[in-house]
Amino acid sequence: MLLLSGIQHFAEIPEGMAAVPSYVKDALRELPRRWDEVRFLDGVPRQYLVIARRAGQRWYGAGINAEDTARAIKLNLGFTGNLNGPLITDGDGEREFSRSAVNAKTPLTVRLKPHGGFFAVFK
Repeated sequence: MLLLSGIQHFAEIPEGMAAVPSYVKDALRELPRRWDEVRFLDGVPRQYLVIARRAGQRWYGAGINAEDTARAIKLNLGFTGNLNGPLITDGDGEREFSRSAVNAKTPLTVRLKPHGGFFAVFK
């Protein structure tokens, strides 16, 4: 989702994918194979990156923290309209995930763990 390639890549081994919750697997399965629009939302080289991509009427947002310290990022997603969807972030433990519902009409603050990230779908 963050990097663009002619082939969709998931940096994970089969044993790792077997351990993730079904909602993470479903989100990865539903990723579009092509994008209609891409927006840079925030970022600093070698620190963090947040982008949004649109496929049809859906927006997909993703971000990654490249630093050793946690970071809070406030995003204004008004360009997506009044869309709702899931936000998937790092969970409390290693290789754990957290899911919550978000609405794009209000600013969103995402807390990124060190070397962590997030993924959201607005539909």
